[in-house]
Amino acid sequence: MDKKINDENCVHHWVLDQPNGPLSAALCKLCGGKEEFPNSLAGSNWTKPSATASSNKGKTV
Repeated sequence: MDKKINDENCVHHWVLDQPNGPLSAALCKLCGGKEEFPNSLAGSNWTKPSATASSNKGKTV
C-alpha cells in the first residue's frame, strides 16, 4: 500500500500518538495527512465524583 491517496478524497484511517497533554498528533495511514485530536471532551472532568457517590456519603448500608 505504497500508493498515496489525494488528501481531499481520502477516507482517513488515523493513527494517534499516545496521550501527552491536551492534544494528540495523528497521521493517516492512507494519505499521510496530519491532524491533532483532543484527549478529552470539553466539560468532562475525570476527577469529579459521581452523583451516586456523593449522595451516599455518610450513609451506612
